[in-house]
Amino acid sequence: FKLGMIDLFEDYRISGGFRVAYDLDGFDYFASFETLKKKFDHKFTFYRQSRSGGDPELVSYKSFSHELRYAMRIPFNPVMSLRLETFYRLDKEITRSTDVPTLEVPDKLTHWSGGKVEFVFDNTVPKGLNLWNGTRFKLFYEKFINLNQTSMQINVLGADFRHYQKIHRQIIFAGRFAANTS
Repeated sequence: FKLGMIDLFEDYRISGGFRVAYDLDGFDYFASFETLKKKFDHKFTFYRQSRSGGDPELVSYKSFSHELRYAMRIPFNPVMSLRLETFYRLDKEITRSTDVPTLEVPDKLTHWSGGKVEFVFDNTVPKGLNLWNGTRFKLFYEKFINLNQTSMQINVLGADFRHYQKIHRQIIFAGRFAANTS
């Protein structure tokens, strides 16, 4: 379930939502605030996720993730932009106690930080529901760092190219090339 509000001049956006797991054992929610008033667009997001895992007969646990994100979009013109994003995430894993040894297991905390840089080109024009004409692509670099063990890092470099070409009245050719490395 997601709900959003936009002011009259579409300078500010507030949205929030939640999701309940099908087994009713997990719950997610988020809230975001976006400002589009100045030349650069800014977005702040908070996200929380809870899940259960493990084997109830052996060791069962409950995990919580809390994430804060900040994103900035720098437009060069109506079809090209540079996007910067940074985040901090705290993962907490709590062992459910079923006996004395599991009662003494401490909670496991993992701190993550990272960022993303994207160059985006998008001159597509919507022609209907999920129908486009034009070209879009992005080049991106992402870095994730485990703050508990700084030697544990993930670096991702990638590209995604898409082209939509009208062939006949209601026929559109969609071609895509995507690649990344980590």
